[in-house]
Amino acid sequence: MIKWWILRGLFVLPVVLFAGGWLWSGTHAGYIVYVHNGRVDQFQSKCGVVGWVFGDGMAPGGYWQGGVLPQKPPCYWPQRRYSQGFHWGLRYPDKTHYFGEVEVPYWFLLLASAGVLTWVWRMTGAKGKVGRGFPVEVGGRRAEV
Repeated sequence: MIKWWILRGLFVLPVVLFAGGWLWSGTHAGYIVYVHNGRVDQFQSKCGVVGWVFGDGMAPGGYWQGGVLPQKPPCYWPQRRYSQGFHWGLRYPDKTHYFGEVEVPYWFLLLASAGVLTWVWRMTGAKGKVGRGFPVEVGGRRAEV
């Protein structure tokens, strides 16, 4: 019984984190940048989207940089910034000008993790036992007197 609740709790955690991240990303833009030997990787969360910008940068050396910026006005839905590769907030790599970008909206992550949680919840639930319920007559039909 306890192991079911531990397993269910592990699958509830992503749902809560993605919902909180979606709310937070509407008013804040957070980012982490890693540069190493001319390669740039930036992970970001803003406007209801988790993104990864990658490419060949001009900056030599290796360093980490990160920060949080206020976002005004607040936006909780993915914005259509580029016409190429955009569909309901999902973007695929657009390798132009040495950089590419992949974006996944929080609503997609939330929906996927809620679906997995629903499946896990159903699979770890208590199984019904035969014999519970109302008694049923299994004999033949009786003639009324």
